[in-house]
Amino acid sequence: MEYFLGPIIAAVISVAFSEKRCKDRCAKHEDEIANLEARVEAVANSVRISEQEMPKRLMSTLLPVAKEVTKLKSAVGI
Repeated sequence: MEYFLGPIIAAVISVAFSEKRCKDRCAKHEDEIANLEARVEAVANSVRISEQEMPKRLMSTLLPVAKEVTKLKSAVGI
């Protein structure tokens, strides 16, 4: 009787322990996933902001250069 009952009890206890560990790990991973999703949203927002500001920065950089090139062309006679 002990030969059959002992392994069965050990198997039941190990399954219960494994299930508890799996639930704990899943909860930990859910927290990590939520944290990563928040970070992805923050990066997406910063990309949107930089995409909106990029044309303004580009124009503020290139407009003076374009004006000077136009002045040089008129001075040279091209």
